[in-house]
Amino acid sequence: MRCVFPAAVIAAASACASAQSYTETFEGGVNAGGWTIVGGPGGAIQPSGGNPGAYFGGTNFQYPDIQTTVRGQFTGDYGMRNVVRIKADFITFSHQGAIFPMTLALVCDNATGDPNDDWGAYKTGPANVPNTGEGWRTIEFAIDAHAATLPPGWQMWEIGSNLPPVRDWPTLMQTVGQVRFLYAPPGTISNFPVWNVGIDNIAIIEGACYANCDGSTVAPILNVSDFVCFLNAYAAGLSSANCDGSTAAPVLNVGDFICFMNAYAAGCST
Repeated sequence: MRCVFPAAVIAAASACASAQSYTETFEGGVNAGGWTIVGGPGGAIQPSGGNPGAYFGGTNFQYPDIQTTVRGQFTGDYGMRNVVRIKADFITFSHQGAIFPMTLALVCDNATGDPNDDWGAYKTGPANVPNTGEGWRTIEFAIDAHAATLPPGWQMWEIGSNLPPVRDWPTLMQTVGQVRFLYAPPGTISNFPVWNVGIDNIAIIEGACYANCDGSTVAPILNVSDFVCFLNAYAAGLSSANCDGSTAAPVLNVGDFICFMNAYAAGCST
């Protein structure tokens, strides 16, 4: 059994396959992903105080689990769309409990509405969730939508108890049904901590070439700006600079420079 989607959703994914990115800014009260925060009232769009402008936020009585509830820009066939990154801006206004690395989870829900058949994969860190008083922080995750096996740093996640027999990374990449940002890894005991958090500028980014770091479309696609872009990402400690997908500390190292130069030398096919 494979994850399935209604034909209309697959058609919508095909229609936007040429798009390079979509960013949820929550301006004008728009919440296309149907984002909610599990563990409290659910959160709401706040008209000001974001990064900048509007943002989505609220109070939780466990470690926040910010997740989509609507299929659309953030779901579908990641392989066909060539999704390469997911990122967002986060803020913690107040909190109780330990600070953990941010976790991104991609979930297959089989389009059944039954959580007992849900499964997926998640990646924790390396960046921590923002601490109280730290302000807005951008956290991003690289996605290898074409990997034949589970990429380094990712773990399979069996959420339900009535699971389909086929549960692997390629199947998940074909039909992502939900995106979740978790402030603590799955299985963490919460002890009812109280968190007041916000999220803004949630972006899903598509691209044909890792070396095209700045996402340029004017020839020459690969140029010095891509090196500057990569160096800035490396200096900022962003996960997108972890070109070689290493998980051993230090995650960012000389291997990432070699990996990026090899990708640049290989060029872009489109």
